[in-house]
Amino acid sequence: MHVDVIISTYDRLELLKKCIKSIVESDYKEVSIVVAIDGNEGMLKSLVSEPITAVFNLQRIDCVASLNKLVPLCKKGAILYAADDLEFRPDCISQLVARLREHFPDSDGMIGLQQYCEEKGFFGSKGAFALMGRKFVDRFPNGQIFCPDYIHFNSDTELKSFAQRNNLFHFCSGAIVHHSRLQDRTYALGEKVTAQDRNMLKVRHEGGYLWGESFEVVSK
Repeated sequence: MHVDVIISTYDRLELLKKCIKSIVESDYKEVSIVVAIDGNEGMLKSLVSEPITAVFNLQRIDCVASLNKLVPLCKKGAILYAADDLEFRPDCISQLVARLREHFPDSDGMIGLQQYCEEKGFFGSKGAFALMGRKFVDRFPNGQIFCPDYIHFNSDTELKSFAQRNNLFHFCSGAIVHHSRLQDRTYALGEKVTAQDRNMLKVRHEGGYLWGESFEVVSK
């Protein structure tokens, strides 16, 4: 099974390089890395030698729109949505693939991975990053896996809720990534839209919207 890892990035060059290195050096080799460089031309120039397919946004469109832009480019198999501040343990992707084959042999499912922040000593959300089978991905029109009502946060929360409601979600505690969670410039930009994304989650929940079932948006 081929796996496309999709990542959106803005200015975390060294963190992204560590992420790419951890994917390339993992024990699962049927992997391609597709990166959206979100309006930072300097990042684009600095990544020309990396083993990735790079998509450049002339203007910053943030994380959710960037990931949705990458999905239609991935047509070989499963898709793993990730972040530029993750480092994958060597067996992480192989464990995700094994669980997908075990629990969703028709590829209609989503496998959450275990993120751990060593510096802060805590585990993150079980659905923040996940591997999605091809049949699961193909149910989303035009590759819009992530609800475009959101800017940076909470699209993954709604996606996980949809998968859980339809018995299409499994959490693999043995598939582990280290999540840096640095409070840097990218973090600061994300914080600017935290309240907006949090409010949108509330509005959508109260309105009965669930991306994957209704495909309804509130703000667009």
